[in-house]
This record gives sequence, structure tokens and C-alpha cells, in this order.
Amino acid sequence: MLSTREQPPMEDFAPRSYQTQLKEICMAKNTIVYLPTGSGKTFIALMVMKEISYQVQNKIEDGGKRTFFLANTVALAKQQAQFFVRHLPFNVKLYTSEVNVDAWKSDRWHKEFSEGQIIISTAQILLDVLRHGYMNPSNINLIVFDECHRAVGQHPMHAIMKEIFAAPAKDRPRIMGLSGTLLYKELKMPTQVPAELERLENTFNATIATVSNYEEYANVSSFSTNPQEIMLPFRKPTMHLSPVCVDILKRMQNFLQWIEDVYLPEYSTQSPRTLTKTSSKPIKEVRKALNEFKNQMEELGLYSASLAILAVIVQLEVSKRQAQCNKARQVYRAAISFCDVIRHDLVEAMSGFSVEKQIMNFSCDRTCKLLQYLDMSYRTSEDQQKQALVFVTRRFTAKVLYHLIKIYFLAKRKSDDPTEEPFVKPDFIVGNNAAMEESIEMILANKEDRRVLENFRKHKVNVLCATNVLEEGIDLQICNMVIMFDEPKSYSSFMQSKGRARMKTSQYVMMASIEDSAAFTSRMRTYRAIESRLKEELIGKTINRPEPLATDVEKELLDDMIPPFYTPIGAKLDVLSAVQLLNRYCMSMPRDLFTDSGVTWKRIDQPPNNIVVTVNLPLQSTVRETICGQPMANVKLAKQSAAFNACKQLYEAGELNMNLLPISTRDKIDELSEQYFQHWRKMSNEPKNSQPGTMKYVRGHKICYPKETMGGTPSADGEGCFVYIIRMRADFDARDRIENVRLFNELYNSGNNFGILTRNKLPPLAKMKLFITLGPIEVDVVATPVPITLVPDSGELQKLKRFHLMLFRDLLKVWKPFTVLDALPEENGFYCAMLRSEVIDWELVRKFQYLRPAAELSTRARQQLRFEPQEYQLRVVHPWYKTIRIRNHVVIQVREDLRPTSAFPNEKYDSYEDYFKTEHHQVVVRRDDQFLIEVKGITTSLNRLHPGGEASVLLPTVRRFWEFQEILIPELGA
Repeated sequence: MLSTREQPPMEDFAPRSYQTQLKEICMAKNTIVYLPTGSGKTFIALMVMKEISYQVQNKIEDGGKRTFFLANTVALAKQQAQFFVRHLPFNVKLYTSEVNVDAWKSDRWHKEFSEGQIIISTAQILLDVLRHGYMNPSNINLIVFDECHRAVGQHPMHAIMKEIFAAPAKDRPRIMGLSGTLLYKELKMPTQVPAELERLENTFNATIATVSNYEEYANVSSFSTNPQEIMLPFRKPTMHLSPVCVDILKRMQNFLQWIEDVYLPEYSTQSPRTLTKTSSKPIKEVRKALNEFKNQMEELGLYSASLAILAVIVQLEVSKRQAQCNKARQVYRAAISFCDVIRHDLVEAMSGFSVEKQIMNFSCDRTCKLLQYLDMSYRTSEDQQKQALVFVTRRFTAKVLYHLIKIYFLAKRKSDDPTEEPFVKPDFIVGNNAAMEESIEMILANKEDRRVLENFRKHKVNVLCATNVLEEGIDLQICNMVIMFDEPKSYSSFMQSKGRARMKTSQYVMMASIEDSAAFTSRMRTYRAIESRLKEELIGKTINRPEPLATDVEKELLDDMIPPFYTPIGAKLDVLSAVQLLNRYCMSMPRDLFTDSGVTWKRIDQPPNNIVVTVNLPLQSTVRETICGQPMANVKLAKQSAAFNACKQLYEAGELNMNLLPISTRDKIDELSEQYFQHWRKMSNEPKNSQPGTMKYVRGHKICYPKETMGGTPSADGEGCFVYIIRMRADFDARDRIENVRLFNELYNSGNNFGILTRNKLPPLAKMKLFITLGPIEVDVVATPVPITLVPDSGELQKLKRFHLMLFRDLLKVWKPFTVLDALPEENGFYCAMLRSEVIDWELVRKFQYLRPAAELSTRARQQLRFEPQEYQLRVVHPWYKTIRIRNHVVIQVREDLRPTSAFPNEKYDSYEDYFKTEHHQVVVRRDDQFLIEVKGITTSLNRLHPGGEASVLLPTVRRFWEFQEILIPELGA
């Protein structure tokens, strides 16, 4: 955020005659100023601001107003803020998405508007301010829309005008639009120009104004850009038809088909746009990256493809490190390995030539023509003063072209001196699309973009490859050559890119294929005819141009399919803002690793052509029911309708405040405290600003440990110790019950127990009961210990330590992976050991010094497995393909009568093998020589102290659970 309190010296310019005339028109009525790029439209806005600046001097509560200048991009907003700081003696404030303004509440906004008088921001921020009721249109005296021709469809500028027009006429601010093209949509013929101009005027409830006659327009053109237009023809690429490319494309298609079959349950497979099933995120990323490589190979040639595949490998490596599961990482590894092979094949195909020859022989004609044109343009040291912009459509292409140009001109240096700089010094700028507004990726990208632009202004870079991020907005006065590597696709793009060539001797180079030259020439003829029609419609007709009819403005701005919803303070909810608000509400809800706070959408197709979308909010929300939207013609409208109804219910349920913002838990506590507990603040001696759960709020309490457990840890072999037996006994009746229940009863009553190994004697301890699903379990510590002396120098104590560590860290998982075992603790000084009757089971202790994490076995490892029935009975197994990865199972029966190929119990699947392949995406390697096992899951809940979880086995639901047979295949469990 930029704020100016101590003003720098203001610069002053003498206005030109046409600027003064247009300023007077803007003062009289809502106006869209149409002038060529570089002719001083922003200065006219400055003149209007100065003219009505007396209205911004007071605070809003004292009747003062505020002026807004809205830019289309963050970069342009920063640039314009710097301009107004230099020319206005007021406090100029800048708000963009780089500042976390979404988290600000009404008091913060009121403070900002009280201090700031001139507000520079992006359109979305003012839209949010108006929708949430932080400011009324009556508090604004002027809104300037820069590049206002973009206000089509659901653009924030269009939505702002809906908010303004909904206010009473006396409360509406003056509207001023600035544009150098007026047309944003692609027009097929000049006769469409009047209708598009009328639509733009209706959108802003304004009339278009420009110079008064053609002589004045010629005068304006002398201050603006008019570069020499050059056509650079090339032949369409055919290199993708070569045997190398055909082979690579075929292998790539096979690889993409292969990874489409990979099942990744951790990732959503619902498309957010169509709400239908689609590929998971890792599959999409791999497919997108490889398709980008394919595009570079087909459009630019083999050498560029060899550069592009390196970028793909880097991109996939970053995604691999951010993957959520091992299977996703394996997908990325497979893709990286495939790209390595492709890179090797490309390098092999181009071997035997110098770098310069490789580039020229293995690049398409368009790439070669670009390099040759740059080479011709930068032959001498004087030519290095030329500053060129190379515009492309795709971000990836801009990066590849930068590396290609850099490598080519490094190879063309006349000397071998590595310190000698080539004549052509390229770089690239593509903007960013980081998902999070304040993410480190976005911060670094913005910093890099600023560095590149600064180097371009200082002539350290003289060829800048860019996407349309530079077509409008960022002012580069020193640019004198624009090369359209991809031909302009619309009149707006044509005029904006042409306007980047600011110098008098500038060149505007358009690359077009020879095969499509007729279509290109026709398109250029249409663009010039549109420009002529614009002049014919506007020049000299500003005064007599009629203002938009109120009915036409209402039709353009007040055409909501669903009437908006207003709160008592004027905050507005409409279908355009509903999805954004619903997502913001869900993001504000408490969540952790196991709790999802996302919205669940469901699409329902209704004949003949309608779509209904339903939405379910997270479990944390107080609104639990399924919410339906109205039938709509497409998914986007149906989704907005469902979100609109959901937001209305959230407001009625008290989950959204009067400003239509989520009410946090802290807000609710503060509200209740203010209502019911004001007397606490008068009586409380607690420090101010203390919050529950913080160090300032916590009261200290000394933890005391029983003296019997202090200093009792065995420290060396040969030391006398005591073993206290922990005895368990099932306290539920297993007679005449299900066989599975009887088996668990025998397990709990067996002679295998745990023991406490300590040097100290313990006092008699009371019996306790633990509660499981089957009923209570009685646990007691035998009062009489078993004396034991570990064999000196045998290492037995070390083995018991490792078993103790394995028990709590690996099996019960109550220790975090980063914790370590304190060998000689003062408190809780004991080890846990496994007993068989009253003797330590050393065989089991030695066997389980470590617990190997369950992992998927390779095909070779499965082939080497030995299946012995006695080795599986009552064994604990871990199916590694299960969704709940920490849950273990106990084998209650070895089914030697079944094989993976045996018939499945119902008709849905042909066999057990078919079931595991269909439901769990697992392939059985050994189909005929292994039995099946019947298992029961072991609960992962360790808190067994509270009764109530158990239920009678005689109940039908519980009985069905214990009678249910869960069958597993041994090779699929560790």
C-alpha cells in the first residue's frame, strides 16, 4: 500500500488545447475519453481531479468525498499512483491484491478512507468495498476507469457500474472512462462499430468524447504513436512431420494414455468448471506440461523443443516435491524419466552441427526469420540503442524464445572472449498466475518483473519477449520496435500492441504465414476500416452525441436473472459475487489435517437442456442441509444460483454479518462477552490483551510425579530389576456367541501380557476397566513383582529400549517422528516389555526391534513370497492400499479353501481378484498358489477409558458387523 503524507515537489505541465476542451466536457457530464495511445488521457483525468479537489479536503463524516482511479492491472495501478503522487497535493493511497485487504474489517476501511483522499486501486477492490457496504456511492465524487473498454460481461468494472446505477441519481458520482481503442470484442466488420460504441456508453451511462475535428486529430496524432508497419512473411512449420517428431509424438500419446489409468484417491476428480468427473491434478499437470512441449515442438522446431523439455522437467520436479502422496510422486518421476529420454533423442538428432547451425537447421521458418530480422536490426553498436518488444500469445513461448535468442547471439559473437557482450541482450516478462495473492511465488515473480523492466529502461536489455501483460498499461517510452511473433487476434490487441512503439521512428513488425497471407491482409484491412469507422462516428460529433437512454442503461446494467439481496446497512449479495463469498466463508472455518473445509458441489442434468447444481457446506458449518439452485442453461449460472441461495441461508443463520462477511469464532466470543460479561472487565486483574490459550493467560502449575516412578529406569545390564505384570481379562461373556467374538475373548485372556520393568518397587494399584466394542476389559497390575537380573554385557537392556521405542513410536504412534527416547529420565522411569506368562519373551523382543512401515511390494518381491498357513494365523497384517493407512488388521482365519480366482460372494464381481482390481486398482501377481485370509480391523482409537462405546453383540447391527467376513489376499498386505 502506498500512502503520501509528506508530498514531493509537484510537476506541472501546460495542457494542450484538446485536453482543456475534453476536461470541460468531463466536468459537465459522464464521459468516455477516446484518444490515441500516448496522447495524454491520464493528464485529462488529473485536470478533472484538480477541478473538483475541494470536495476531498474534508473527512467523509464531515461531508467530504473521495476520488477513485481504477486500473486494470496491479502494475498499472502502481505506475498511475506514482504519477498522481507527483502531481496532486493530497494524500494518495494505493490498494492492490498484493496487500491483504480482504482481511480488513469495516473499522479499518473507515480509517483508510478517512486518511486517504485520492484512491488508486484495481477495480475488484472498489467492487468489494461497495458490495460489503464499507462506502456508499454518495461518498465518491469521481471514478476514473482506465482502459474502460474492458468492461464487458462479468468484469469488475461492469459490476461497479451496476452498483453505481442502483443508487439514487443524486448520490451517483461523476464517471470518467479512458480508452485508446474503445473496442474489446472481436468485430467481424466495420458496421458493428456503432452498436459496440452504444453498448459501452450504456455500460458507463456516459457519452464518448474525442477531438472536435480531423485537423485537431492530426495534431493529437503528432503527440501519440504512429509506427511504420512492416509485414514479415514466413512459411508454416512442417518440422513436426519429420520422423523424429512423429516418433516422439506417438510415444508421448502412449505415455499420456498410460498415466490416465493411474488411480490417485488423495486428489479430487471433479472439474470445478463443469462439475463432472475429470483427471486428478497430477495427471492434468503432466498432460498440460507435455502438451505445452508438443506445441513448442510443432510451432518452433526441434531446437526450441530441446529447450522446452528442460523447462518441463524443472516444472515437474517442483510439482513432485509438492505432491501429497507417494503414488503422485511416482507419476511425476515417471514423467520426468520420459522427458529425459525425449531430451536425449532430440539432442541426438541434432548432433554433429555447431550451435548456430543447430538453431538454423532445426528451427521452423518463423523462428529463423525472427532471428534473421533481429540480426539485421542489431548489426552495429548504434543499433544497440534500439529497444524491441517481441509479443507472443503463450507464456511458455516467451521463455523459450528468450533462451533461443540468447543462445543464438552468444554463438554469433565474433571473438571467443566470454566477457564480450553480444549486440542482442534479451530477457522475458510474462506476469504471474499464483493461486495465493501473497504467496512467495508471486512476491518473487513481481520482484523479477520489476528488475526486467528496469534493465529494459536502462538499456541493459534491448529485446524483451513478453505476453499481453505489456500490451497495455505499463509505459515503456523508450520502445521503438514491436514484433508480433503471433499475429494480433483482435482490433484491441492490434491497437494496444501498436501503441507500445512510442518513438517517432518506431517499427511495428507483424509476422504472418505466407499460406495465410490473404486472410491476414483481409484482417488488417478490416482493422483499418474499423479505425476509420470509429473516426467517422466520433470525430467532430462530441457535442451533438446523444446521451444514453435510461431504458438502455437499465437493460445493460440491471439485467439480473436473480434479484440481488441487500442487508440493512446496504451490503449487497448478487449471483456474481456469491461463489467468491461462499469460498471465503469456507476458508474462514476451523480446519486441520483431517478436516476438510471445502464445498461439495453436485451437478444434476434436467431434460431437455437445464442444469441444477446442489451444494453441501462443510461439517463445521451450522447450515447442514443440501441447498439447491434454480434450473439454469449452463453450469456456471447454476453454480452461481446455488451459491447465492447458500449465502442467503448463511446470513439468515448468523454466519455472515451485516457486511456479508464471515463471522469468526473470535467475533462471536467478543459479541457474547460484550453482551453478557461486561462486569468481568471491571473486576478482572488480568493483563490487557490477554487471550485464552496464550502465555499471558496461562496460570502456572507445578507437575508432581509419584516418587515410585522417579529415577527407576534400568541403566545397565546385570542390574537387579522388577517386572510388574500387566494382566488383562475379558469381562464380557463369549459363550453361545459368534465365533469371531469367542476368538477375541481368547486373545484377551491369553497368557501373553505386557510388563513394567523398573528398579523401584511400586505400591499396590487398583484394578481398572477399559471399554471396547465387545464390552469391558479388566486390567490390573500384579502387586507382587517378578525379580529379574539382566545378563551382564549381553545387550539385553538395549534390546528392551528399542522394543519400548518401537512400541510407542511405530506401533501406537503416540510419539512424533522428530522425538527421541530419553535414556535416563528422572520421571516415569520404566520400560515396557513383552511377557509370555511371567517371563520376558526375548524371541519376540529381538524380532521386533524395529517395525518396518507398510509399503507396496514390487512384482519381484511378491513372486518370492512364501505362503504358510501357520505363519498367518492370528498375525497382524497391514493392507497398504487402504485409505486409512494407519489401521492394522488381525487374521482370525486362514481360508485355504479359497484362492484369488475363487468366485466372489455376490454377482457384481467375477472373483476376488476382479474385486481388488476394480475397487482398489490392485493387480494380483500370484493367482493360483496362495490362500485367502479373513481379518478384523483393529481400532486406531487409544482412549478406552470411557464407557458407552460398547454395545451388545445381540443387537442386529453389531451382530452383522461381527458376522461380516472381510477377506484379504496375503500378497496385498505387509
